[in-house]
Amino acid sequence: MCPLERHCQSFYCSNNGRPGSSSRLMIGLALLKHIYALSDEHCIARWVENPYWQHFCGEQYFQHRPPIDPTRFGRSTEGTGERNTTVV
Repeated sequence: MCPLERHCQSFYCSNNGRPGSSSRLMIGLALLKHIYALSDEHCIARWVENPYWQHFCGEQYFQHRPPIDPTRFGRSTEGTGERNTTVV
């Protein structure tokens, strides 16, 4: 677990409701989306096609399906806040 993952774990509840996606995946997708100026849908589509992006987001093996629904992606990054976005 990288230091950034440890810092962001406090934003994800581990014992309430459906298990969340890994923080490394969500941080990686947010970074890639920002760097390449993509929409949620395009970011997820490119993640499926690109093994380097998948490895960057913590996958060990190539995945053929999207890791999350694009509509869920935007909602998951809302709770981090401005202060913690600058840490990333």
